[in-house]
Amino acid sequence: MKILSTKKLSTKEKKIFTLEGFEIIDIDFIKITPLPFDVKIISDIYIFTSQNTVKIVEQNPFYKNLTHKKAICVGEKTKKLLEKNNWQVIDFEHYADNLAKKIIEKYNSYTFTFFCGELRRDTLPILLTKNNIKYKEVKVYKTEFVSKKINEIFDAILFFSPSGIESFLEKNNFTNEQIFCIGTTTASALPTDYKEVIIAETPTNEILINECINYLKNKYNDTK
Repeated sequence: MKILSTKKLSTKEKKIFTLEGFEIIDIDFIKITPLPFDVKIISDIYIFTSQNTVKIVEQNPFYKNLTHKKAICVGEKTKKLLEKNNWQVIDFEHYADNLAKKIIEKYNSYTFTFFCGELRRDTLPILLTKNNIKYKEVKVYKTEFVSKKINEIFDAILFFSPSGIESFLEKNNFTNEQIFCIGTTTASALPTDYKEVIIAETPTNEILINECINYLKNKYNDTK
């Protein structure tokens, strides 16, 4: 069975597939490009919604002027990356809407800087604004589509972001592949009539990969 990942995987992640007897092809369908930015006012807490924002913020000259490194974030991997770089992660959630609700409930008296990409979803800003949370939004990267025509037939396709789906669909259509999405936000970018989608129980690469492998192994065994 052949699987397409719409972003490059680590050597360890690809090995998980090959050890189970699957052929994995990984192609980046989006490109992340840092944007110039400057943050003059130090907020109480910084919001990160992806690992990309962490990496880019830490490359910016502003980073050297931080007087504290308190953060809340979306995603377990984002949390681990922040902590690895000596940030104090005071809270995290797997999805932006849950994080916004937690900010409203627990941290509504604080000021925030929200680091994001140009194609960020509206969920978090809308909820913060509606509840009078003081925050400044700073766009630190842009997402470019690098869509490629896929002529091979795959048993499954893995998606990791809404923009990955949008880029894929620029030059391709779905046929009979089983679609796997890392989370509900990613799945929301699928065509509304597309039913063949499995969403990872927890939005991490590891869970998505394991669910894909288990599903395909069971499907193969059922056809024997």
